[in-house]
Amino acid sequence: MIVAAVEDVLETALYNAGMLRESNYGELSKIKWARSSRTDKGVHSLTTVISCKLELQRGVLDSDPEGEEHRTRTGSQDLR
Repeated sequence: MIVAAVEDVLETALYNAGMLRESNYGELSKIKWARSSRTDKGVHSLTTVISCKLELQRGVLDSDPEGEEHRTRTGSQDLR
């Protein structure tokens, strides 16, 4: 069984939610991705904090703060 890394799942969720440009997808260094810790295989973390720079169109969250419109268009349920 293949288990996705937390960072991969988060990156995909941000992309599906329209918060990550296609040109930055797969290149986390472009958005200054940073994490508070990392774990090795078989080691677990209770909490991990990430930070990154996201580019959103001005006003995009004013009319749809929960991203419902984007989820409806893309069928994405990943980011809630």
